[in-house]
Amino acid sequence: MSGNIGDSTPPGSDGPPLAKFAPAGYSLKLHDLELVKTLGAGSFARVVLVRTRNLEFKHPCVKPGALMAMKIIKKSVLPTEGVGNVGLLRYGEMVDNERNVLTRLPWHPFIAGHIAAFEDPLNLYHLLELLPCGNLRAHLKRYAPFDRELACFYFANVVSGLQFLHAHNIAHRDIKPENILLQQDGYVCIADFGHAAVYEVGKTVKARIGTPWYTAPEVIARARADAVDLPYTMDWWALGITLYEMVSGTLPFRVCNNGRPFDGSDPDDHNMPELFRLIETTGIVWCKEVIWYEHCIDIICGLLRKDPRHRLSATKFERSLLDHPWLANVNWKMMRTHTYDAPYLPLEPHHEHKWQTWYRPTQAEIPGLPIANVPPHKLYSDCFLPSPTYRIGT
Repeated sequence: MSGNIGDSTPPGSDGPPLAKFAPAGYSLKLHDLELVKTLGAGSFARVVLVRTRNLEFKHPCVKPGALMAMKIIKKSVLPTEGVGNVGLLRYGEMVDNERNVLTRLPWHPFIAGHIAAFEDPLNLYHLLELLPCGNLRAHLKRYAPFDRELACFYFANVVSGLQFLHAHNIAHRDIKPENILLQQDGYVCIADFGHAAVYEVGKTVKARIGTPWYTAPEVIARARADAVDLPYTMDWWALGITLYEMVSGTLPFRVCNNGRPFDGSDPDDHNMPELFRLIETTGIVWCKEVIWYEHCIDIICGLLRKDPRHRLSATKFERSLLDHPWLANVNWKMMRTHTYDAPYLPLEPHHEHKWQTWYRPTQAEIPGLPIANVPPHKLYSDCFLPSPTYRIGT
């Protein structure tokens, strides 16, 4: 399961190889890296910052201290952790999905790159491209609603990423702001392929629900019936929900609990059957605090059509989305080559210079991955937020 990243650029790739971190013929090992700090933690996994150690080989692209991200998943959760709702993937299936999907893709500027995979007796490790500027959800919380220029720019970035995935017969199936990461040049890319599916001739893919608030109506109906999935249509619906959220700061289908609207930020604060009923049967709720322009309304309505056959998209043989008037000023070649100046540049301090605000696992918890020495004044202190309630193994 350990990954070899010394291969050359795969055929059809239009960018630098993921092998940029190691010389040709060299297979990066887990002990070539060291953990610096924890970047975030979820229910089943944590993401940490790692850097290359003082490696013996010499190569212009491999320097001691090169930074990458590492997702750590404890093996013990994989066979037992499941979700009770119909049509939802078990976490073990999600881990397999992510690894299988990412390892078959060439490098692309709008996809968070997978570098290698490792394991030790306790954990699985996914080594990923470091995207240190946070996700679109955090950006929305600070700055939403976005103006047209910024919303259009991010939207076009994600469209470019989805076109690439669909051209490789892959549907993401969980597009949402949390899975859209900001790069240092201001562009964004798609991450987290735990729900992704590969559509091949002769292979059936069952419908699965990703994040409920971004789930397309046909996915809800087919997951309920345990039916075969419709390829790609759910990604364009979820992108329409995300666009609505960027320009309004809220969601088009909202459930009220205890007298207040549910905004999608708390996974326990919702009524799922009622939410699914709204998605399947009701129209868009247009936020009254936003000035809606004709072309913006039209593109959102086109993406959120209940019938997937009439939904706007940008697949191999369909250009209805790319030719929409709201995107008339987008030069798609310039967008795909990162030639545009981004409307917003994240000014994030260097990760190694920031305080450790998350619990850092001990060596006993990650036996295969060495831990870097950090000055005592930079170690985690519980006076910082967020409070690290999660530990690997609990």
